Amino acid sequence: MAEGPRFSPELNNRIFEANHLAGVRGDTHSDIPHLLKALLSREGEAVTALRRAGHDVDELRASVESALPPPPVQFG
Repeated sequence: MAEGPRFSPELNNRIFEANHLAGVRGDTHSDIPHLLKALLSREGEAVTALRRAGHDVDELRASVESALPPPPVQFG
């Protein structure tokens, strides 16, 4: 099973806090992809809940995007 992206401890804490506020429950390792997908797609209940809680979703998304590795180069 491939490992997900590695984030700084500060960004990890922000993602976990955002998960909690967004009501994402369960195994924390499976929660992160769910929240990241919501953040990167700019929609969904998680994003709405974060905005209601006063989070700067755009800034959090930018932090996540800058920490992600570049996509693999595709040939052909």
